[in-house]
Amino acid sequence: MNRWFGLIMALLCSVILSLLWRSDIGESQALLIEMIRAPRVVTALLVGMALAVSGTLLQAYTRNDLADPGLLGINAGASLAVVLMLALVPEALGLYWAPSLAAFAGAAAIALLTRKLATRDGRTDPITLVLTGVALSLGASALTLFAAQLSDAELYNQAAEWLAGSLAGAHWQQVGLLLPVLPLCLLVWFLASAINLLQLSEEASIGLGLPLQRFRLGLLLLATALAALAVSVAGAIAFVGLLIPHLARMLFGANLVRQLPAAMLMGGTTLVLADFLARTLLFPLEVPVGLLLILFGAPYFIVILLRRA
Repeated sequence: MNRWFGLIMALLCSVILSLLWRSDIGESQALLIEMIRAPRVVTALLVGMALAVSGTLLQAYTRNDLADPGLLGINAGASLAVVLMLALVPEALGLYWAPSLAAFAGAAAIALLTRKLATRDGRTDPITLVLTGVALSLGASALTLFAAQLSDAELYNQAAEWLAGSLAGAHWQQVGLLLPVLPLCLLVWFLASAINLLQLSEEASIGLGLPLQRFRLGLLLLATALAALAVSVAGAIAFVGLLIPHLARMLFGANLVRQLPAAMLMGGTTLVLADFLARTLLFPLEVPVGLLLILFGAPYFIVILLRRA
């Protein structure tokens, strides 16, 4: 109970701090909070939740604590699809759901291709899955910049910002795009007890009545949908889906009934605080929040690799 209270209080404090930092007073303050700060904080909250739950799902799916939407190529595939849409059909950007649909299509294509290449005789090797995802992620990122270079300078800047990950310019329409994150997270939490069975051997899971292949495919698509929603709005923000499940597991244990809601709250809180730091560390300059998370996340990733070694 104390841990949950601490998480909720940290979330509330980060939201209030992000809303009020460097605000004016009176009517200007109200307008600033309503039109700029509030949608940005809510966007950061929902994006962080989506990435954390997606990473938790992928780590359970692969039984590999190195899995996350960035390392498996899902973020890069979503970014590539959105940039290709901007380059080839720029008028589609005016359609409300077009970026999200494009992001899901690209992310699902990379995720399914990664799964296909890493599967032999009906079994998916976790290490091969991660290595394949890293290779496809690098290829998709290179294609994204190449596609942007063939277009005008504005599209190239948008692609670079997408790959860096940024919440600048967040608005209420983007919050509307992210609203499906909440029911998807609740659905994952509802399935938590069944997902726990994936930690057993395949024979034990099947023996307990779990339709293993279809269930894994469904979890992969759920994780892909959550990551695609986040990427379609904020770009390819890395390491949230890798680090937050680790921290939630250390604090609340491996039982996903407790770990998933903890990861959801911690993911939202982390991205709100990271975006606050990105705005204020070099004020008035703003660091892309994705780059800031890489600076903090890369050392932790190296620690994980050393522990596995």
